[in-house]
Amino acid sequence: MRITPRPRTALAVAALAGIVATPGSDALLDIFRGKPRGQVLGLYWANKVIYNKEGAAAPAPAAPAAGEDSEACSVVFLGLLEKIRALQAEFVTPEGVDYTGMAESGLFKDYVSETAKLGTMDVAGELQDEGTRKAFFINVYNALLFHAMVERIARDEAPKTLMDRLKLYATSSYDIGGFVLSLNDIENGVLRGNRKGAAPWAKLPFKAGSPAEQTLSVPCDPRIHFALNCGAKSCPPVRFYAPETVDEDLDDATKTFFSKPGGISVDPSGAEEGAGVTSTKLLEWYQNDFVVEQTGEPVEKPEQGHAAVLAWVAKFLDSDAAEQAGAALEGKLAWDYYDYDWSVNASS
Repeated sequence: MRITPRPRTALAVAALAGIVATPGSDALLDIFRGKPRGQVLGLYWANKVIYNKEGAAAPAPAAPAAGEDSEACSVVFLGLLEKIRALQAEFVTPEGVDYTGMAESGLFKDYVSETAKLGTMDVAGELQDEGTRKAFFINVYNALLFHAMVERIARDEAPKTLMDRLKLYATSSYDIGGFVLSLNDIENGVLRGNRKGAAPWAKLPFKAGSPAEQTLSVPCDPRIHFALNCGAKSCPPVRFYAPETVDEDLDDATKTFFSKPGGISVDPSGAEEGAGVTSTKLLEWYQNDFVVEQTGEPVEKPEQGHAAVLAWVAKFLDSDAAEQAGAALEGKLAWDYYDYDWSVNASS
């Protein structure tokens, strides 16, 4: 749907007004003070909340000597993954995340203490391998989401509106090796190869050619959309991604997501002039990630990408569903999307 200039301008002005009118905010001054900020929506930017800001005082692990395998020195990397795995095992169930129990636990305190070391992490040295970097940042994204939700729920500030959600993703951050990375930065800057986010008027997370892009970004892997949990009930379930098996783990996560209700449904004769498809909105919001992976070229209009998206998804369906998808691809596609449940994925 094309947005005319007038409403677009009105939304932009409203976003700017939201910055100025925020109680206790020096948002416009902060722009000139150089504080790390995240884009919430259009002109509305907000200060990043660095949940491990003590990291600068943490002792740095020894740097690898010339010619030495950096994996042997991955003190921060291995320690953090161990804490994340423990949190997931204790507080994540098929029903959701026990944020209240997590907040009161020694495991969470140990995890928070471990995150303080991230600021001194040698990102380039410890995350040289693309698969290792991918696994690390998927796990860190999900754990940062835990951290932010625990803090917000404790203050009775769990996200209730869409703007709450956008601000959560734009501001919740860790200092990782000197880079202040929000949830948006990790998803769109690191794991999607530095692409614009799904929100209107989104900018690139990292400047093209910047140290952040060159050091952190990995080529976009559409499977990450079924690994990242955004703290809502319609989000993919949380699981641990081991560096040595991340490719197999992502395949399994994607297959599992589409095998459950809310993933995708294909009826080869379900539409008046062809097949009826109903799917998760993740395939709408990030359509070109799937299209480019399947065909090598993005599309401008959603209907131009439907066949490529279904062909990509079909690779992760069971034999019966894949057969239905194949039959649907022989004709026209009428595509609809399931409602997305943004309520908090708390188990209690």
